[in-house]
Amino acid sequence: MIKTASIGRPTWDDVWMRTAISVSQRSLCERANVGAVVVTKNNRVMAASFNGAPDIVDVGGKPCSHWCERMITGEKGSDYSNCPAIHAELNALIRADYTQIQGGTLYVTGAVCANCAKVVMGSGIARVVYKVNEGEDYRNPDAVIDQLTAAEITVVGWKEA
Repeated sequence: MIKTASIGRPTWDDVWMRTAISVSQRSLCERANVGAVVVTKNNRVMAASFNGAPDIVDVGGKPCSHWCERMITGEKGSDYSNCPAIHAELNALIRADYTQIQGGTLYVTGAVCANCAKVVMGSGIARVVYKVNEGEDYRNPDAVIDQLTAAEITVVGWKEA
């Protein structure tokens, strides 16, 4: 299901997706600034984060072209093993209280990859709302949506109005 942002009073999906978009601006990734927000079933924010290197990796505030082999070599595809960054949805989920997010929603500013989908399935999240972007076919979003829905997680695509 694809949902378009509302006009007038924003829905919760609009509020939290726009929050994720704002958080994404903290990312140092030059290829994709991704943000994620984890919200309880009662619309309380539990965690928010962006894609980037773990805090223990000192990147000196420099963009990823200085420290990410994947960016330096120009590699594309679904294998991120040579990138030290953690995806936004994982960063947010590891900061959230597991007991509080059961039945909650994950908002993410891009298509969820297959590896992140596995973690989402184990997190207790009941719903994923992702921002629909052009050019994310390399992440195989249809297969990931199938994977999540097979696990009885509702998946909603969100587009700007």
